[in-house]
Amino acid sequence: MNNEKPQRSRPRSKQQSPPQRRLARRPELTGESLPPERRASAERLRRIERRKARTRAIWMGVVVLAIMFVTVVIILELMQGAKPKPRFQFIQAGEINHTIPATALILRDETVFNTQTGGTLKPLTSEGNRAAKGQKVALVIPANRDNDLRQLQKTEKDIIDRQNELMDSGQGTGAKSIFTESRSQLATLVNLTRSDSGRGDLSSLHSYKISMDAIIEQRNTRLLAIDFKDVRLDQLRVTKSNLEKQLGLDSGTIICQQPGIVSFRLDGLESLDVASGLSLTYQDFQKHLAAAPERLELKTTVKAGDPVLRIISSLGQVLALEVEGINASNFEIGKTYNVSLPKDGIRIENCTVLRSEQQDKNTFLVLKTDRRIEWLADRRSVDTVLTYSSSAGMKVPRNAVFAQDEASDTGSVMLVVGGYTRSAKVKIIDQDGEFAIIEAIEGQEYKPEVSAVIVLNPTVIEAGEFIGN
Repeated sequence: MNNEKPQRSRPRSKQQSPPQRRLARRPELTGESLPPERRASAERLRRIERRKARTRAIWMGVVVLAIMFVTVVIILELMQGAKPKPRFQFIQAGEINHTIPATALILRDETVFNTQTGGTLKPLTSEGNRAAKGQKVALVIPANRDNDLRQLQKTEKDIIDRQNELMDSGQGTGAKSIFTESRSQLATLVNLTRSDSGRGDLSSLHSYKISMDAIIEQRNTRLLAIDFKDVRLDQLRVTKSNLEKQLGLDSGTIICQQPGIVSFRLDGLESLDVASGLSLTYQDFQKHLAAAPERLELKTTVKAGDPVLRIISSLGQVLALEVEGINASNFEIGKTYNVSLPKDGIRIENCTVLRSEQQDKNTFLVLKTDRRIEWLADRRSVDTVLTYSSSAGMKVPRNAVFAQDEASDTGSVMLVVGGYTRSAKVKIIDQDGEFAIIEAIEGQEYKPEVSAVIVLNPTVIEAGEFIGN
């Protein structure tokens, strides 16, 4: 029998953390073996350490919260920026024009004059200017007087240069206004030249050059009437006059037999007058248009019996053109339409319809106008843009109209009334690819009017939302 006493199991000690174990190994730090004053210092040190630990934990929490707050703000800003914002605009009065390009044949009352002698043609007036009956308009200089002709041309250039010098010094009352007028005309042609060159289209550069030359020539002719009170300029003018007289004695002088607009450019279609616009057949129109140059050429060397100039005596001109894809019923006889000349940057208004005939799917149209006769004097055909339909009223961007009903020609717009968005039903009078002409509908609670504020992108906002005052 085993008399040994069973050994009692030793109770397991409570598990300690590493700092506690370090303190246990160093009794002096726990204060167990320290005097009271050292024990108080150790306790104070422990409290400081615990306070620092809490402070670090608090600051770490604050930093984490700040980062989270900034992240949320950035996300909200990105979401707000990605959402389309409503855009606004005032409703304005305007019009929508429906246009179509067409090439027009020009008909005028013209009288042709022939020369009795051969040589070099020297115009004494500018292309497109009006001449009086009995006025000398051109010389036909024999070949043996070429030196005198060159001397005359040099003198004319010296006169122009001297006039420019005097104008730069502030002399010559009225000369500046002449230059300002011609500068605006030249600026239009320069802009057209730049536009065509930028697109790589050089087909119209020659036409632009001819127009510029005509404008400069007309300007120089008008400047001759300005008295600059300059001795040198007066001497040059006397020299020019003497050279013209000397050349005129040995040259054929062409005198204007009737008043009208002078043109030295001919094409053989001068018999097409204004009256023929009423009897011209569609087949003849096509034939003449195919043979007609856009710009008539100036013939400087002539023979005896050749036509050298024409006088435009009519107070109006006729534009015959074929309008593709438009029914003849859209053009009423006697009604007026506007015709634009895109290459010239001008518009001929109030052209009256003389004829409107259906030709298959196209319309043979004849218009008459009393405007821009001098401008078109050197042309037989011209590229035009015809405005065949126009509507006026409250003009808004087409995107501002929503919920369109093509059957009733109605839609809705989003107005801003009293700081709130309100949906208003409207009548659509006309529209194109960019704009619409609208009209208020009676009985609606909210009606659009000129100067009212409209939402340009109504799909990003709901009716009744507050915008602000």
